Amino acid sequence: HNPTRLAGEGVRALFERALLDQPEVDLAWFPPESVVGPLRAGPIRTGDLYVLESWQDEVVHLTLRGAALGPVLRAARAARGEVLEPERLYRVATTGFAARERRAELGRAEEQRTGPKLRECAIEHLERRGFPG
Repeated sequence: HNPTRLAGEGVRALFERALLDQPEVDLAWFPPESVVGPLRAGPIRTGDLYVLESWQDEVVHLTLRGAALGPVLRAARAARGEVLEPERLYRVATTGFAARERRAELGRAEEQRTGPKLRECAIEHLERRGFPG
């Protein structure tokens, strides 16, 4: 049950929480332009999430050294008040689109592997944790 309608930043945050829920992930980034629409308040079904993530994009796991994190990941850490450790390896979950088309903003990955479909991760996340609030 979704307590309130989600749009824009709310949808992006939902997908980022689902990405962060992946095993061994330190950071997550869901591109704002990948948000295709709102998610209504009330009962949510699997099909609602299929429509919300209609790209059928996959989750991509990147491993980056702190010094190689790009601007969006540095900003994500700073927004949470976390200090960047230049020599530390960070595990980042993002979308296939971001890994292909927004690589410069993410940084130089030392390793990349493809995971499950993002919408399957979002469904699993909501089944396990529910909506915040």
